[in-house]
Parts: sequence; C-alpha cells; structure tokens
Amino acid sequence: MSRLVRVLKNRNFSFLWTGHTLSHLGDNIFRVALVWLIVTETNSARATALVFMAFFIPNILVSLFAGATVDRFSRKGVILASDGVRALMTVLLAALVLLDKVELWSVLCLYVFFGIADAFFQPAYTVIIHELVDRDGPPPTR
Repeated sequence: MSRLVRVLKNRNFSFLWTGHTLSHLGDNIFRVALVWLIVTETNSARATALVFMAFFIPNILVSLFAGATVDRFSRKGVILASDGVRALMTVLLAALVLLDKVELWSVLCLYVFFGIADAFFQPAYTVIIHELVDRDGPPPTR
C-alpha cells in the first residue's frame, strides 16, 4: 500500500486535512473579498497595503512567541481557537458591511486580530501533522 493511501486512511489526519483545506479556501476567499472591499470603499492602494500590513506585522511579531505557547497547550485546541477567532473576525466584518458601518480603522483592527490568530495556527498545524503521521506510517485509528 502506498504511503499516501496509508496516510489518508488515518481518520484523524483526513479530518484535519479536510478541515484545513476548507479553512484555507475560506481564508483566501476572504482575502479577495477584503481587497475588493478596501478598493471599493477607499479607492486607495495605500489603504489596501495598510490593511495587509495590519495582518503581517502582528503576525510576524506574535509568531516569535506562538511556537513556544503552542508547546504548552493542546494543538487541537489551539487550531480550533485560531479558526474560531478568524471566523469571528470574518463574521464581524461581514456584519459591519451589511450594516453599512465599515470604516478603515475597523477593518484594520479586525485584521490585526486575524493575523494574531493565524500566528498561533501555523505552528500548531505543523506539529499536529507530525503527531498524527510518523515516518513509518499512521498510528492506528481508534
């Protein structure tokens, strides 16, 4: 049996991979919608760059500590909390748009928290894959 088939037969890994694929798809759709929102609301490339800096700067700074923090908590819990925070930020932004209350400062604030949550997701996801699938094959499913 090929390694890929063995790995995909691991129920926990399959759930993780499916969830991450859907989450990643949603994140990328959100980013496209965010660019569209900023450009239509401000007509400014600078505002768009500022919003993405609001994501990346906290993300990079928090990433320095996120790996150590992830080692102290359940990786699954960190992943779920991170996805939950990112989903909440997305829903809050959608609500602001629907209520016609969206302003640049609110988008900046929401995207800062989105970036911080993402900083915790990445190391937790990387480590949990190695916990679920080792080099010799996946652990037995329970």
